[in-house]
Amino acid sequence: MSWVLNEMRMPGNFGRWKRLLLGCCMLFFVVTATFPGGSDSLACVAYAHVGSALYQVSSAFDVVVTKSNSTSPNYRLAAEISTVPPANVTWLVNNIALTTTFTTLDAADNYSTAVTKTLQIQVKNTVPAQVLTETITFLATAN
Repeated sequence: MSWVLNEMRMPGNFGRWKRLLLGCCMLFFVVTATFPGGSDSLACVAYAHVGSALYQVSSAFDVVVTKSNSTSPNYRLAAEISTVPPANVTWLVNNIALTTTFTTLDAADNYSTAVTKTLQIQVKNTVPAQVLTETITFLATAN
């Protein structure tokens, strides 16, 4: 049995998380692929170099899954991206790279408990300036 996530919460000031749209089961994120140097950390978005040839934009969000009509003690959480990203661009959740097939993020999360995740987009410095868009679908499956 599977459920669609029915609640996602972002800590901090949602208005400062520019170009982010949250859906019931999908997260849509747009980031412009240019990095002028240095680093920046807003209240809910971190933007920094990772090594000398890569930069990363990241932000935390909460996942809360509730259940009904089930005796399942917990659920498995997985995620997938909708399209293959450009070369040298990687979308991750908690340092787990996402692909166009569901990838398990957690094997046994508790229902009705906020589980904090971190969305990361890593881009090599050689990627030309462009707008990156992606839809991330989360799947919660009863154990």
